[in-house]
Amino acid sequence: MPSTERRYGGRTADERREERRARLLDAGHELFGTTGYAASTIEAVCGEASLNARYFYEQFRHREELLRAVYIRQAWRVLEAVRNALEAEEDPRRRLEAGLRCFV
Repeated sequence: MPSTERRYGGRTADERREERRARLLDAGHELFGTTGYAASTIEAVCGEASLNARYFYEQFRHREELLRAVYIRQAWRVLEAVRNALEAEEDPRRRLEAGLRCFV
């Protein structure tokens, strides 16, 4: 049965919401890493993401929640990179070195 969900730009509302969330996470990552958390206002994050504050509050209750989400996403990215480095080596010593190099 075909979906009756309205599409805009070829994407569903959920897809657009996820894309906006990713843009906010990217903006938070950039600003927290360059300007610092204390100096990164919600307005600055929204400006970096080219979104208005309405979309920020659709995803997050406050800046701390965005910081937590940025941290968790980055931790998963590091874990995945280390896992890939470990899987690329069969020799235990090389595996350890590859995993540590990737993490550090």
